[in-house]
Amino acid sequence: MFINVLDFKTGVMKEVHKGQSQTCDYYLETKQEVFHDENFFEIIKQIFNDIQQSYVTVDSINSDDTLEKYNFPYIQLNRNRQVQWNDFKAKNGITYSSEGFFQVMINRFNEKQYVLDIVSSTKILYFDIKTLQFTSIDLLDKVQSQDQGPIKAVLDDDLGIIIIQSQTEVKVYSLESKRRIKIQESEIKNASIFINNNYLQINSSQETNKLFFKNKKIERVIQFQMPQNLEIHESYQNGINTHSYQIIKRQDIDDESEIYTMRGKSFEDMFNEKLLIQPVFPSFQFEYASKKNTCIALDIYKQFDFFQVQSNFLSKEKNKWLFIAGYGTCFGLFENNLIALETIVKQLSLKEKQSIPILICQKMLNGESPLDFSIKARQQKIINLLLSMTIKYQDHIMFNKLIDKNLNELIKQQIDLQEYFESNLPNYQILDSKFPSQHNDEEELVVGITLNNPKEVHQKYDELFLGKLTELKSDAESMASIEYHLINLPITLQKNPTELMKVLSETDKPEYFENKIIQSIIHYKWNQYTKQFYQDRFYIYLIFMASFIFDIFYQTYSMKNLNDITKQNSGDLENEVLQPNIWVKITTKTICGMVIMYFLIYELKQLNIQRGAYFQDGWNYFDFTHIAAFTIFSILDFITENQDNLILIKILVIILSFMKLFFFLRIYDGFSFLVQMMAGVFKDLKYFLSFFLIMILQFGMIFLVLFKAEQIDEYNGVNKLAYFLMAFRISSGDFQLDDFHSQGDVLVIFTWIIWLIAVMTLNIVFMNFIIAVISESYERVMQKLVAESYKVKAHMIVEREQLFTAEDHTNKEYFPNFIVVRRPINSQTNEAGEWQGFIKDLKYTIRTTAAKSKAEIIQNLHSLQSQSHNKIVEVFQQNSKQSSSNENLDKHFSNLMKEQLVSKSDFQQFKEGIDQQVQGLQNDMDIIKSSLALIIQNQKQ
Repeated sequence: MFINVLDFKTGVMKEVHKGQSQTCDYYLETKQEVFHDENFFEIIKQIFNDIQQSYVTVDSINSDDTLEKYNFPYIQLNRNRQVQWNDFKAKNGITYSSEGFFQVMINRFNEKQYVLDIVSSTKILYFDIKTLQFTSIDLLDKVQSQDQGPIKAVLDDDLGIIIIQSQTEVKVYSLESKRRIKIQESEIKNASIFINNNYLQINSSQETNKLFFKNKKIERVIQFQMPQNLEIHESYQNGINTHSYQIIKRQDIDDESEIYTMRGKSFEDMFNEKLLIQPVFPSFQFEYASKKNTCIALDIYKQFDFFQVQSNFLSKEKNKWLFIAGYGTCFGLFENNLIALETIVKQLSLKEKQSIPILICQKMLNGESPLDFSIKARQQKIINLLLSMTIKYQDHIMFNKLIDKNLNELIKQQIDLQEYFESNLPNYQILDSKFPSQHNDEEELVVGITLNNPKEVHQKYDELFLGKLTELKSDAESMASIEYHLINLPITLQKNPTELMKVLSETDKPEYFENKIIQSIIHYKWNQYTKQFYQDRFYIYLIFMASFIFDIFYQTYSMKNLNDITKQNSGDLENEVLQPNIWVKITTKTICGMVIMYFLIYELKQLNIQRGAYFQDGWNYFDFTHIAAFTIFSILDFITENQDNLILIKILVIILSFMKLFFFLRIYDGFSFLVQMMAGVFKDLKYFLSFFLIMILQFGMIFLVLFKAEQIDEYNGVNKLAYFLMAFRISSGDFQLDDFHSQGDVLVIFTWIIWLIAVMTLNIVFMNFIIAVISESYERVMQKLVAESYKVKAHMIVEREQLFTAEDHTNKEYFPNFIVVRRPINSQTNEAGEWQGFIKDLKYTIRTTAAKSKAEIIQNLHSLQSQSHNKIVEVFQQNSKQSSSNENLDKHFSNLMKEQLVSKSDFQQFKEGIDQQVQGLQNDMDIIKSSLALIIQNQKQ
C-alpha cells in the first residue's frame, strides 16, 4: 500500500510505501529539502531507529540553550540533551507536579522561548529560558480539558495574551484580566495562527477570526465565515505567521469532486486591487464599515488564496497587489513625493471611477494614513491633492474618519475646505419616509444626538423633533419642503470637543464661517449652552447699568441744586438736600458694587484658566479697567471734596460701562455687526489718523510761527494748543479768520496762502479720505456680515467652554458626536454667510448669469437630445419603412415568381397542346401525302 506525499508549494507529489511513512515523516519535519533530493526514495528506506538520535539527560537549563521540543517526560534541548521536567522544577523550588500537560511555548517571532506547564484547571506556569525564571498565573477561567494536553502554545507580551492550542480547541487568555477571550462556542479544528503588532488571526475549518487589540484590550473582532460548500479535511502550519495549508473538497458536487489545496495567509496579504473596492477591506480600516460576521462568497474567497487542482496543479494568476500591509496603497508608498502623486492622479483620471479601488487609507489598522503624514509634515500641496482625491473617489461618510480626526489641524494650516464641506463626507442627507419632506412648520432646528453609527439616525425622528414642532391645525395651512442633514464629524465634536471653536476663533479666514456645517455647529453650541449664559450675565449687568445711571443723574442734579442753594446762602435747605443724597449714594453704590464683585470673580476665573492668553483679547482690558475705575470712583465719591477729579473719573467709568454694554450687545445678531463694524472702522483708520495728526501738527506749528504765539481769547485755558486746535477746526470746515487783519503786509499774503493750502489739504482732501476709508471699512464688514457674526459667536463659545468642568466635557447634551439639522428648502438661495454689498450684487449677477447659462445649456442639451431622438426615430421609421417595403418587394417578388411559375406552367401546357396539334397536323399531312401519292400513282397507271 502506498501513500501520496504532496508539496503544496511546488505541486510535486511522490508515492511512498506505507512502511516507510515514519521515516518519511521524520525527514519532512527535520530536513524538508530531502523531499526534492534525487535519492529521496533511497534515503527513506533506512530504518527509522538508525537515524533516531539519542539524548543525554541533564539537570539544568542555561540561557544560551535552545528549546527544541516536548517529549514526555522530557524537554529536549540542543546538542542532543534533554531535561526531566518535573525534576528540573523541583530543583528550582517548584512543587507543582505535571501530568503530561506541558509543552514548549513560542513567542510572537516563532522563537521557542518558554516552557508552558498546565498545573491545574485554572493555574498555569511557564519558564522563560532567557531570564531563567518561572512565572505563575492564576486564571479566572478554565484552562484545559482533563483529557487534552496542549500541542502548541504562544505567549505575546505586546498584545498581553497567551494562546493554548489542543487538538480541538484554541483558547486565548488575557494576561491582564486573567480571563479567556471567547472567540466562538464550537470547536476549532485545523487551526492556524497569525500574530502581528495589533491583531491575532485564527483560521479554522469553519471560519477565520481576527481580534484587533489596542492597549492590550480587544478593540474589534471581525469574523469571516468559511463558504458552506467547502470542507477542510486536513490543515497544517509549521509555525505561527507562516503559511498554512489545507486540503479542501467541494460539497456542492458529487463525491468524485476534485481535491483542492488552499494556502492560508494573514489578513494583511489578502488585499488586492479588486478586494479594495469590496466591503471586506473597509471593515478593517473604517469604523462605520466594521462587521462582526462577514460572509464571503466562494468567488471572493478565491481571491485570497491559491486553489490548486490535484489533476493538473494549475494555480490561478494573482491580481496585481495594490495594498501592502505597512505601506498601504500607492498613495501611502509615495506620500512624500509630490511628482509621483501627481503622476498617479493623472493616470487615475483615465480610468473609470467604478473600477478605482480605495486610494486613501491607513497603512495598518489604527495606523497612519498618507493624509496624516502630510498634515504632520505641513505639506500643503500634497494635503490639497489627497483631499481632492478623497472627495472625488471616496465621497462617502464612511471615509470621513480620515479627515475628521485632522479637521482642527487643517483649519490651523489655513487649508481650503470649501469643497470638502460641500461633499458627502461630513454631510449625510437623511432620505427616509420617517422624516417627512413636507411640514407646516418651517422652523430651522439644530439638534445634537449621540449615535454608535450614523445610520441609526433613521430610527431617531421622534427623539429628535417630537414636541419641538407645531402640529397642523387646518388643511388650509401651507406646507413647506423640509430637508434633513446629519453632520458627520464625531471625532471633532466629541473626542476633543473644545478644540474646534478655539481654532475657528483664531483663524483669519472668514470663508470657514460661510459653509452650512460650521454655521450649524456654532448655532448648536450657541443655543445649547452659550447664549443663555451670556444673557444671564447681561441681565445682571443691566442691574448695574440701571443703578449707575440713576446714581449719575441723581448726583449731578443734586449737586446742581446744592450749588444753586449755596449761591443763595440758604444753609437750612442745604441740609435738606444733602441728607437724602448720602443714603441714595450708599444704596446705588452697594448694588453696583455687588454686581462688580460678581464680574470680578468671573474675570479672575477666566484669568486663572487662560493665563497669558487672557491678555490677548482687548475686551478683557476694558473689563478689568472698568472694575478698577468703578472701585476708585466709589471710594473717591465718599472721601474727596475735589469735584473736578471726581468728574474725570465719572467720565471714565461712563465710557467703560458703555463699552461693556457694547460687549453684551454682541449677543444679538442685530447689534453684533454694528459693534464689529465700529471696531473694524477704528482698526482701519489707525494709519490714516496717525498721518492726519502729523498734518495737524505741521499746520499748527506754521500758524504758531505766523501769529507769533499771540493769545486767542477763544482758547483760554488751552493757549498752548490754540493753533493746533485752529488747524483742526480748519479741517472740519470751522474757520477762524478774525486775527488775520493784524498781520503785516508781507505776512498776511503768505498767511492766506497757507490757509488756502490747509483748507485744500485738511478739509477737502483729508475729510474726503476719511469718509472713503470709513465707507471702505463699512463695505468690508458688510461683505462678510454673517461670517463675522459667526466668528464673534465662536469667540464667545470659546470663552464659555473654558469655564467648563471635567464633568461638563463629558456631558453628551453639550458635546454629542452627531448633529442633525432640519431646515426648509427655500425657493431662493439662502444668503446666510454670503457676501453683502457690492460684491453681493456682483456675485448675484454671476449666479444669475450662471443659472441662465445652465438653463440654456440644459435646454440646448434637451433640444439636441430631442433632435437626436427624432433623428433616431426617423431613421428607425425609415428602416421600418424600408423593411416594410422590402417585405412588400419580397411579397411582390414571390407573387411574380408564383405568376412566373404559373405562366411557365401554362406555357408548358400550351406548348404541349401545340405540340400535340402539330403532331396531329403532321399525321394529317402524312395521311394526305400518302393519299396524294396513291392518287398520282393511280393516274399514272
